[in-house]
Amino acid sequence: MTWRRHLPYLVLLIAGTAFLLVLSLLQQRALGTGYDLGIYDQVVWNLSHGRIWETTLVYETSGYYDHFEPVLVLIAPLYWLWSDVRVLLIVQALALGLGSLPIYLYAYVRLMDLRLSFGRRSPAASAALLAAGIAAVYLAFPALHHANLNDFHEIALMPPLLGFTLYGLLRGQRRVFYIFLALCLIVKEDFGVTALALSFYILLLKPRGFRRREGVILAVLVLIWVWLVLNVFYPGLTRGMPYPFVERRYSWLADTPQEALKVLLTRPWVVLSPLLQGPKLLFLLRLFAPLLFLPLLGWPVIFLAFPMLFYLMLSSYQPQWSVQSYYNPPLLPILFFALVQALYLLTRSMRR
Repeated sequence: MTWRRHLPYLVLLIAGTAFLLVLSLLQQRALGTGYDLGIYDQVVWNLSHGRIWETTLVYETSGYYDHFEPVLVLIAPLYWLWSDVRVLLIVQALALGLGSLPIYLYAYVRLMDLRLSFGRRSPAASAALLAAGIAAVYLAFPALHHANLNDFHEIALMPPLLGFTLYGLLRGQRRVFYIFLALCLIVKEDFGVTALALSFYILLLKPRGFRRREGVILAVLVLIWVWLVLNVFYPGLTRGMPYPFVERRYSWLADTPQEALKVLLTRPWVVLSPLLQGPKLLFLLRLFAPLLFLPLLGWPVIFLAFPMLFYLMLSSYQPQWSVQSYYNPPLLPILFFALVQALYLLTRSMRR
């Protein structure tokens, strides 16, 4: 039966996700979690009781949460079933583990195109085994485990969502692409940067199943969404407070998103010095070295990681450019899809 060839991955998925979950719960039981988990627990608990975005733990906002993350509304009903902070840790571990699924599926179909075979195994069985190996590398990736053990953060939900977005983009499945892209946009306000990169990918490269004009339309819609988030939704949820994170983390560049964009367009050279700082280059080394730098060969997929890396490394907030922090989960699907692309291109070139 064809499903048996996927059994190694299914066992790996269950075991890897269980490992993530057990580690997270044991850390919480040992009082190893901290402030951020308390914030999310209070915000989600309040949401489950009809109090929108209220918290007493973020001092800068006078009682309101300081991010725009509508995905938390989807998690809040779980508190009706079990009002416990461990719900968040369970959801996070499940999401991080399931991030391996789109990577496995993409690796499987991409490797199937190469028609590889090992011993008496069929090309399909060989592709499934190799794809399971790539999924195993994802589940063992250091940045994944650091994110899992850094309290709870909404961007840890990104790997399966962005993973299926990429799968839809690269396999020409438009419905999958747009559904999961929409879900990504409600995870956190700054995903608009990556969404714009996806729109330019469609516009410039016209992947199978897409038309160039879709890239233009998508870019316009994303810009409208970002404008609404920054100027309507965010102030509306925080009683008129302007979006604070440009001033907090990019004050060396500008105080508002509009001013930051103006500086980037008129004086782009000012970003070189912050990007080339030693600790930030070390961050790149620690991110790519476990994958032997192979994702850098996975063109054009790896292009999608550059805008995200750009705004993370421009920040003055050190956790945004550390593999030991919780900001890396959105990068992981792109790195591993680029890894698959690199392996495909290298294998094909060696067989010529």
